[in-house]
Amino acid sequence: MKDKIIKIVAETLHRDILQCTPKAKLVEDLDADDCDMMEIMIAVEDEFCISIPFEDQVEIKTIQDIFNLVEKYGEYIMAKDFFQNSEEVVCPNCGEGVEFSSDNDHDCDYTVVICNYCDVTLAVWYDENEKEYIASIDKKKEIK
Repeated sequence: MKDKIIKIVAETLHRDILQCTPKAKLVEDLDADDCDMMEIMIAVEDEFCISIPFEDQVEIKTIQDIFNLVEKYGEYIMAKDFFQNSEEVVCPNCGEGVEFSSDNDHDCDYTVVICNYCDVTLAVWYDENEKEYIASIDKKKEIK
């Protein structure tokens, strides 16, 4: 998850990826303006299929702040109806079972889940051919 956010910031601000550290201040260190910040947040929300409230976005100062919000709202998607339609998928990183809600009430064809065992962010979707839920660390590599 963090690598994807750093890549979004680096590409949006036309910066070397090595400049985009968690402690890097977006405005002071990386010269982001208001339009850049909006573009970054739209790309992050699209990438992780989450919605971050504006009042949280205006508090962002560092790249670490973005990490924290993605983790917060990625977990919120799963927690709000957690036991209503619960499913389990195997984390490809650690092999442990990860529970998630199969109620997908947002506009994406996948759900973001954070593994409770290894803290990896996963994309989870239903594979119609295999008739099962699939988890991937890199959704763009797996989802067709």
